[in-house]
Amino acid sequence: MENDYLTNEKLKYKFLNNFDLANFGIKYARNKIVNDEQVTLKEVLHMLIELPNIVEKKA
Repeated sequence: MENDYLTNEKLKYKFLNNFDLANFGIKYARNKIVNDEQVTLKEVLHMLIELPNIVEKKA
């Protein structure tokens, strides 16, 4: 990742709430593990950051 953020700045517009964000990340990691693939937290975060924004940014 180009910058290491200490907050959820890059993720707050990806999902409607933090529960959806966490559940999506867990399901992604679980799916990788079930398919006998290794996954790191860094990979999961990178995948989440690459998702398109679904919530409009407030001006």
